[in-house]
Amino acid sequence: MPLSKKDYPPLLLEVFEVINTSLINNRIDDTLAHEAAIEAAEALINNWKGSHIYIPGSKYLDSFKNSARDKEIMHQFNGKNYDELAIKFGLSHVWIRKIIKKMNRKTKGN
Repeated sequence: MPLSKKDYPPLLLEVFEVINTSLINNRIDDTLAHEAAIEAAEALINNWKGSHIYIPGSKYLDSFKNSARDKEIMHQFNGKNYDELAIKFGLSHVWIRKIIKKMNRKTKGN
């Protein structure tokens, strides 16, 4: 049976609230968001109870987001649509070229 909110320490309650709010903001049903947030909080307890966890700063989050964006750009790239991708992703034509070049190097390196 899931823990009730009153059973959580303050930090875990805050994690629950952040996850719940994020899911609701992304148009997930309130009940489903609440259940998923409880499951996520419980997973944190079960996997890392008693541990000290370091959460890196925003540069890592930016890197993660950019990596997903870059993969999507590469997926949509047809060999000619630099300008279309630049507009779609809010980047310059030159930056799209750099991303394509970087992603091609990664692909060839694997």
